[in-house]
Amino acid sequence: QGDALTGHVYHYGTKVFFTGTNDQDDMHRELAGVAPAPADGRVQRVLDIGCSIGQGCTALKERFTQGEVTGIDVGAPMLRYAHWRAVQLGIAVHFRQRVFEDTGFPDAHFDMVQAGIVFHEVPFEITRRTVREMFRVLRPGGTFNVFDFPAGAPIPAGLQYFLDIDAHYNGEPYSTEFIYSDFGGELERAGFQVRKGPPAARYLHTWFCTKPG
Repeated sequence: QGDALTGHVYHYGTKVFFTGTNDQDDMHRELAGVAPAPADGRVQRVLDIGCSIGQGCTALKERFTQGEVTGIDVGAPMLRYAHWRAVQLGIAVHFRQRVFEDTGFPDAHFDMVQAGIVFHEVPFEITRRTVREMFRVLRPGGTFNVFDFPAGAPIPAGLQYFLDIDAHYNGEPYSTEFIYSDFGGELERAGFQVRKGPPAARYLHTWFCTKPG
């Protein structure tokens, strides 16, 4: 997060990582497309946490054209690139440098929150605090949609081996802690009504959560 070229390098790196399958933000558009909106259909404010270079933000804005979409991330160089990229695309979204476990937004401010491939990247204590923060900033009836590595369920041996190797050798020091956590339980203990959705983007597990209201 301290290098001015971080956003550019990240964007190129994801082209390699996704082997070209996300070159036109295909994955982010898929996640934005399947994320459940509130049952009453009101989507005025949307938050994307850990937004990196803003691909999820622009995809959400393309879906909710009348809503205000805000992305937050800890890395200022990522956000500068995200802003530049959104301007190039002609898509009006907002970016702020904030940590997602303590956003500073008002209570019940957002109708929707999205977390795409975020929680396996941070210590689980941060995940626990973030889940409660998302409950706070969502309005009653709002939705919190999570797409991430599998967690809290049996994992086939081959996938378990891959994920363990990935954690040790591919810069994923916190992923194992997330994978073997009771993530669904954390969501419920925070107050959410949780529904497990189908896999998305080939390998991501989904948790569709609603704040009762």
